[in-house]
Amino acid sequence: GSIFINVEDSGVYQFNLDYSAAHHLMTSDNEDYLSNDAFKSFFGGIYIVPSTPPSINEGAIYQLNPKGISIHLSFSTTNGMDDIYDNNIVYSVENERNIFAKFHHDFNDSEVKDVFNDSTLGQQAFYVQGLSGSNGKIKFPTVQNWFNNDSSNYLVTDFDLIIYAVDNSSFTLPEQLVFTYTSSLGIRTYKSGFLNSEDNSYSFQISNAEVNKALESNEFNLMDFEISHPFPGNNPDQVKLLGVSSDSPPNLLISYTKY
Repeated sequence: GSIFINVEDSGVYQFNLDYSAAHHLMTSDNEDYLSNDAFKSFFGGIYIVPSTPPSINEGAIYQLNPKGISIHLSFSTTNGMDDIYDNNIVYSVENERNIFAKFHHDFNDSEVKDVFNDSTLGQQAFYVQGLSGSNGKIKFPTVQNWFNNDSSNYLVTDFDLIIYAVDNSSFTLPEQLVFTYTSSLGIRTYKSGFLNSEDNSYSFQISNAEVNKALESNEFNLMDFEISHPFPGNNPDQVKLLGVSSDSPPNLLISYTKY
């Protein structure tokens, strides 16, 4: 099917699907409808793409509300005699668990591309973006060496990271970002940092118990710290974060007891 979006619009878009696709759905083998898993294996979803590929530096990103989506199917059936019945089926998407997305981001001719091509530490800025865009890698290359100092023993009591973002007119800064790392149990752990609108900063507090375990086992550098957008699957907003060589570098505050 096709959809045309006008400048003046109600914000609700409706378009007809291909009749042959509907016929395929209605005439499928009954086993495809025996369970939710069987149906999801049979019907992968509806893919919305531009009618023509946009030119460089043209096009738009549309943020679609993941709720309020419905599929309306009208059909006629018969009881095997001369009686014909008209029926309607309306399937409404009630939560985000039914939304699956696949995206391709073209970062050519953007400042993000230079960061992707530079794997060295100490960059002036790095980026995180939803819709499978990008995550930010964070490394603390001297923390493990500091802890391994043979002349002192340390017990970390607080591990706080503050990172500053750049406000811009293209993307609104999200109210929170997510800081993830691999815990001592080998699972990814999430910590949220909320936006301080006074200085456009995000603050993250990591469990001091997890930090101590990693440092004591000499595995701190394996915690694989990352910063990501809190809604990676349904929000295209991009956040530019300032790196260590910028005017507002990240701050890491470690509180500890020495014994």
